[in-house]
Amino acid sequence: MTKEEYEGCEKLKADFGELVAELRKKRNLTQEMLSEISGISEVYLRRIERGNCTVTWVIWLTLCTALGVDIGEIQRKFILLHIQERAKNLGVELGYILE
Repeated sequence: MTKEEYEGCEKLKADFGELVAELRKKRNLTQEMLSEISGISEVYLRRIERGNCTVTWVIWLTLCTALGVDIGEIQRKFILLHIQERAKNLGVELGYILE
């Protein structure tokens, strides 16, 4: 893994963690409450919000569902932006896929 790839992964983890924390707070949930609702341990949830771990697809879906978030919207506004940025850095145009 190159330094740029590593930094990209770290940014994605940090941004996702910030997004989870922001959505949780908007819904007036504590980490303990979200942990109970989602079935994800509070320790793991704290690590996610701090950007200290990579989440699996199942955890991502579980958190989005527990937070009442439209998964497609989060995918379009969050994940695809990261992928589009990485593709652009490689000189690849993905616009047709992202629309």
